[in-house]
Amino acid sequence: MKNCYAGVCIRPLGPACSRGYKLGMYSKTDQSCAETAGARRNTRPQTVTLAAALQLLFAAVFVIAPIVLIFYGAEGQAAAEAEVVREGFPADVLTRHNIRFTEGPGLLMIPFAMTLLSTVLGLLNLAGKRVGWMVSLVYEPLLLIVGGFIIGSQVFAAQLLDHAFKNSGDVTLVRLNAKAIATAVSKAWPPWFYPYTTYARFALATLGSLLVIILLLTPSAKAYFRRDGR
Repeated sequence: MKNCYAGVCIRPLGPACSRGYKLGMYSKTDQSCAETAGARRNTRPQTVTLAAALQLLFAAVFVIAPIVLIFYGAEGQAAAEAEVVREGFPADVLTRHNIRFTEGPGLLMIPFAMTLLSTVLGLLNLAGKRVGWMVSLVYEPLLLIVGGFIIGSQVFAAQLLDHAFKNSGDVTLVRLNAKAIATAVSKAWPPWFYPYTTYARFALATLGSLLVIILLLTPSAKAYFRRDGR
């Protein structure tokens, strides 16, 4: 809107600079108002901060599993085999059917890589880098589906193990007590690891990922990452 007085029109700069007026030349008021508006555009919205915090929290919790398996995986396997022997069956019956409670170096690299990627994305989003926002919108849906499925199988490990035994077609496996084996393995691990850490990982991979997607798609987050094309 323009205000005209005696043929001279004065145009307000806008709501961010309600006191500044432009008379056809650049003024200090114009410069300070532009700096104020720029500062407001560069302020990180709480939606982005929360999304990045969830990504960093997931990374911190997710990396616990491979570390525990490195130090306690062999003990978990030994506990499972001891339970099998206690039930009157050969100790190697599980490994003969590729049932292991340890992970090889190759498989352990996957959770470490996911931890690194989540950490990098969280830091990029905190720094306001558009590439972090774009990659997050691709990565988080994949984490929601794939990560939720894999970690969900760990949450319901005893039930899935029992289902696998009963549908294996092997006379020995059918007679094994899957719940007792799963309990023996969990007791060989640190008491805080299962089920508490597993539940936390599952919640962050599913509900956490969904919340990150929603937060990064809010108007404030979109505007923040679109500024200056960064």
